[in-house]
Amino acid sequence: MFPDNHEMILTGTSNYTAFVPKEPAKSVFLRNNKFIFICEIEIFGDILCNGRKYGRECEKDCFCFNQSEKCKVSTGGCVSGCPVGYSGEDCKSDCPAGTFGKKCSRKCNEHCGQDGSCERINGTCLHNCQAGYLGDFCNLTCPSGQYGQQCQHTCSPNCKASNQCDFVSGSCLGGCIHGYKGHNCSEKCPSGQYGHLCLNICSLNCGGNEKCDHVNGSCLEGCKEGFTGHHCNEVCPSGHYGQQCKSRCSQNCGGNEKCSHVNGSCLEGCKDGYLWEYCLDMCPSGQYGQQCKSRCSQNCGGNETCSHINGSCLEGCKAGYQGHNCSDTCPSGMYGQQCKIRCFNCRDESCNHTNGACLEGCKDGFKGQQCFDKCPSGQYGQQCQHFCSPNCQGTKTCNHINGSCQDGCKDGYKGHNCSESCQSGWYGQGCQHICSQNCGGNKTCNHINGTCLEGCKNGYIEHDCSEMCPSGRYGPQCQQRCSPNCGGNEECNHVNGSCLEGCKDGYQGESCVEKCPSGQFGQQCQHSCSPNCQGTKTCNHINGSCQDGCKDGYKGHNCSESCQTGRYGQGCQHICSQNCGGNKTCNHINGSCLDGCKDGYKGHNCSETCPSGQYGQNCAHSCSVNCWGTRSCNHINGSCMEGCQDGYKGHNCTETCPSGQYGQQCQFNCSVNCGGSGRCNHVSGSCLDGCQDGYKRYKCTEKCPSGQYGQSCQRVCSENCAGKKPCNHINGSCLEGCQDGFMGHNCTEKCSSGYYGPRCQERCSPNCLGKEKCHHINGSCLEGCQDGFKGHNCTEKCPSGQYGQSCQRDCSVNCVGIKNCNHINGSCLEGCRDGFMGHNCTERCPSGYYGPQCRERCSTNCLGNEKCHHINGSCLEGCQDGYQGYNCTETCVSGYFGSECNEICNAQCNITCHPVSGYCLGGCIDGYMGDLCNETCQSGTFGPNCSEICHTNCKRGVCHHVNGSCLEGCAGDYTGHTCSEALPVASMSVDSTMAIGVGMGVGVLITVSLVGVLVASAMKQAVPAGMNKLMVNQ
Repeated sequence: MFPDNHEMILTGTSNYTAFVPKEPAKSVFLRNNKFIFICEIEIFGDILCNGRKYGRECEKDCFCFNQSEKCKVSTGGCVSGCPVGYSGEDCKSDCPAGTFGKKCSRKCNEHCGQDGSCERINGTCLHNCQAGYLGDFCNLTCPSGQYGQQCQHTCSPNCKASNQCDFVSGSCLGGCIHGYKGHNCSEKCPSGQYGHLCLNICSLNCGGNEKCDHVNGSCLEGCKEGFTGHHCNEVCPSGHYGQQCKSRCSQNCGGNEKCSHVNGSCLEGCKDGYLWEYCLDMCPSGQYGQQCKSRCSQNCGGNETCSHINGSCLEGCKAGYQGHNCSDTCPSGMYGQQCKIRCFNCRDESCNHTNGACLEGCKDGFKGQQCFDKCPSGQYGQQCQHFCSPNCQGTKTCNHINGSCQDGCKDGYKGHNCSESCQSGWYGQGCQHICSQNCGGNKTCNHINGTCLEGCKNGYIEHDCSEMCPSGRYGPQCQQRCSPNCGGNEECNHVNGSCLEGCKDGYQGESCVEKCPSGQFGQQCQHSCSPNCQGTKTCNHINGSCQDGCKDGYKGHNCSESCQTGRYGQGCQHICSQNCGGNKTCNHINGSCLDGCKDGYKGHNCSETCPSGQYGQNCAHSCSVNCWGTRSCNHINGSCMEGCQDGYKGHNCTETCPSGQYGQQCQFNCSVNCGGSGRCNHVSGSCLDGCQDGYKRYKCTEKCPSGQYGQSCQRVCSENCAGKKPCNHINGSCLEGCQDGFMGHNCTEKCSSGYYGPRCQERCSPNCLGKEKCHHINGSCLEGCQDGFKGHNCTEKCPSGQYGQSCQRDCSVNCVGIKNCNHINGSCLEGCRDGFMGHNCTERCPSGYYGPQCRERCSTNCLGNEKCHHINGSCLEGCQDGYQGYNCTETCVSGYFGSECNEICNAQCNITCHPVSGYCLGGCIDGYMGDLCNETCQSGTFGPNCSEICHTNCKRGVCHHVNGSCLEGCAGDYTGHTCSEALPVASMSVDSTMAIGVGMGVGVLITVSLVGVLVASAMKQAVPAGMNKLMVNQ
């Protein structure tokens, strides 16, 4: 049964399709309540649509993945599926949103922007990418250092991890550098905080408003007085105090010179000689020491002043005293000013310490009260009572103390006063000369001139026996002559005649009168006749010549010479054999060869040749085994008769080929490519030490193959060669140079520190930090930039308003101009704003100064050690009494005085008052007294300066302090306001008296009122504008 208005499709086994029409079918009622619908059925088949068509009328085109495919005629469905990017039964629908590709089976990248849709065929995102992604397919994250929509934002320079941040949100991955916070580290720490996550609080010791650098916490306006360090958390170092710790503690502070690090007051009191809190005041004159409690010594010279520290007398001591405070008398033996004068000639060397008078008399040789006077000439000793000796030399003067002769003694005398003759054996000046050893007898002589008293010894003459006998003579009085056989100049001993230079040849004995004995000859007969003398072996006693001639083999007048080389026998007449070896020498007696035979000969006289197969000296050598053929050789030198075997050379073939040669007669050279010393086998020519770098095979004739080099071609060319080309087969040097960043003949070395790029010719930026400088390939600074620069190679200066490392610091707000400072150190280029100083203008003016360059001094009228505002000079703690204005330079206006000029001069001042003390400058108005005119006249006085006395007629002597009117009326019969008028007796009545009293009372009231008006008027004129209201209100 088919439902109404629905097209049903019935498909058979063949490629046919039945369509059921949409019109309602006619029904026929059958028995058993069953119906049957009669349908009109149309049948279509492939034979009905031509080509790639489908549909009832074949009016639609097939749209299949396989373009040659025929689709189903009823639905347009494709066996090969839909083309890429399409879907649906007939493949005419675009891929659903969020999909693409064949069968729409692929999903668009989840990072596509807006609605997440992409191009239906290739999947490229249609509406850009979500934040943090890029690329046609949005499959790429932002490059390092960028983030956000289209990656157009740069990570904050305040990110800690090398500017790395989340590529989507920009939040810093490694947190913030010190001084910043927030997810992208763009917020500076709030005022009063600094450092990591702004968790640190600025030091309470920061100056000004206690602000500090948001990065490192250094105090921006310097430290409070007494503190230092960039965090101001260090108290001033010992010995310093105050603003920036620039002030030094007084050197007069006691202990270790420590003072309060804030105000400089000495913590351990003062050194000796100083007073008060800061130890700046010296002790008053005449006092010294700890707290100035000690008084100067009365023995100080001059004005008796002394050092305020240790009490040492400043103008020295009075005569007779010494010591730094002149409390010591001169030591024994000294006196006078500074005790510098010696008691020279006093007997016990002691004298009066003041005037030097000798207390125990004078030493020998001196006289007078102070013993300054020597004894007169010719006298000496105690009290000068002794006379000089007559044996004194010259002027016969002597020492004034002990009588010793000044010019010495006459010849023959001695002793300090020349009273003794010379002792036996001595004579002359000072008895210094010894009698001559040549004197005869007891060797005595005259004590004055030294004449020998008993004559001379043998060999000497003259009165003092000082001269020897003349040459050639000797003995008593030099009367005997020397022997003619004495040697040399025939001289002999002047005493006994013995020859001084020995005997002439052939003679002996002390006086040389004896000939040499038989068998001896020559000087001192010390030579024996030659054993080579013939016969009896006797010889001449003078020259040793042989009397009977020489033995065989000898010659010469005394037969001491052997035959000359090459001769032998009787009279040396025979010549040695020509076959003798060496120098052809033979025994000088029998002719036997001394050095053996020449090579090739033998026998005692070398007359026989060597037998076959032997050669050389004594025929001791066999012919070489390296001889070719029969191995026969020359009997003399062993040279091979038929030449050498391969690898050998030389006349006897004992030499292997020299290094570098081989083969027959060594005529071949070893390969130039042999390694080591270039040696090869002397027979075959194979290289003994292998090949030189770059060659191989046993004779090293082949180069290394391309890409290899070195010993045995075992090394591979460097991958850093430019263009990856081959290298030199010997040393591996890159044939076309190195890739950027490498150097060396084989490109294995990175660029030297400080260089990079092609051929390492580019210099690293001078602004790079650290020793490594920059990357050897691209030049990027490896350790960051020096202060004041940025960029990967640090060539960019910090932008205006920033400076320092990575340009992270802001120029001081105190710089003149708009944050105009040096990009390196932050120093203000145009100077500091008023009230600031230092190269970066972070320091406030020191206490007591203000304004441009801190050159202005605070007013001396400021309270609190002349402190004022560092910018405008306004006094921070107000003005001293008597001054006003923001910098306290104005004195109080007339009529005002005291602190801030807030106090009003007393109305009773005659003119005005002193601006500081309020004292009335012109005195008081009538009836008042005191410096401030705030006291009424004492009872009984009145008027100007209270100088008037109340009239004696006033009752109880009391009157008004201004005009003197009697306050309690008049005594007796007096009237008038001062009671100075006597009442007329007749007119006196009760009524008149009352009238007079009332009148006087009214008069007094009028007078007081007038005075009040005048005073108020004067005050009104003196009070500044604005004070009248205050007075009225009061």
